[in-house]
Amino acid sequence: IKKIKRIVAEEVKKKGTDGLSVRHIAKAAGVTPATIYYYFENKEDLLNAIKLSAVKEMDEYIISRVRPEAPLIKQVEDLIRAFIDWALKYPQLMDLVFSTLPPKIDLDDAAIKDYYHSQFRAIELMEKILAEKAGLAKACDPKVDCSVYFGMIYGTVKLHLEKRTLPEFWTDPAPIFERLVEMIVGALSK
Repeated sequence: IKKIKRIVAEEVKKKGTDGLSVRHIAKAAGVTPATIYYYFENKEDLLNAIKLSAVKEMDEYIISRVRPEAPLIKQVEDLIRAFIDWALKYPQLMDLVFSTLPPKIDLDDAAIKDYYHSQFRAIELMEKILAEKAGLAKACDPKVDCSVYFGMIYGTVKLHLEKRTLPEFWTDPAPIFERLVEMIVGALSK
């Protein structure tokens, strides 16, 4: 299972999910497609397993870059910059995490919260930082604000990767991302 998941994760990192087939995965793993179907119901189930691994990897990366001793607003900046860095480094995984797979809407409210919210420790960390309302950071509603800010970051990274920004920023997107950080921090500052 680990080998299959590793191969799928490598393929997704390189090429995304387009053209990814169970037959190709099986060949690369040195197993039969039936072996993959023994462990995973279908390709979506396999991608969901990779998605959860990617979420864990993303969270570890982001959380490792947040300095807990820093003032709250600096922790928020660290978190935002880390998310941008991870998304730019692994755009296919970002797509897998945030857009490729359909949401699990067939779950009850408690299961949805458990499935999504507990997977994104970075969002929990940001909510915690914003809920404390100490120092300079202040959120109107931490859950709403986190959803909006992560959406803004994802959307801005996606626009850059798809070259839907001005051409002058295609090779150096730093001004766009710096402004994004300033806007979010500005909205949270007193």
